[in-house]
Amino acid sequence: MKKFINKLLPNKEEYFKVPSKPLIIAIDFDGTCVRDAYPEIGEDMPGVVHTLHSLLLRDHKLILWTCREGEQLSDAVEWFKENDLLLFGVNETPLDDDFRKGGGRKVFADLYIDDRNFGGFPGWAKVHQELLGMPLIGY
Repeated sequence: MKKFINKLLPNKEEYFKVPSKPLIIAIDFDGTCVRDAYPEIGEDMPGVVHTLHSLLLRDHKLILWTCREGEQLSDAVEWFKENDLLLFGVNETPLDDDFRKGGGRKVFADLYIDDRNFGGFPGWAKVHQELLGMPLIGY
């Protein structure tokens, strides 16, 4: 079995590299968690709920980081509740975890997941692989 795995994944140390400590992760909503249908809630992006649950199980903290306001923001927060996804913050970093005493305009996080990244959003299968060290299966 070891020979098969070594042949399949010759650089498995890099392939299974995961963060050594829990991260604060800021996550965009439209186009990242759900397909962009603003002001409505689009359909879930493939693998999003499974990946976010897996991150939470490993003690990572999720911050909803979105341009939505008012009722549309409430709708996005409700999406997280309906999917049993605990949010650490909504458009702000809780002060106890912010290195800036008194906070600031920009959400502080260790990682930002957004469809407007340079190069675009890689998809939840890639995020799952990179952050959890294993492929996203059966979502």
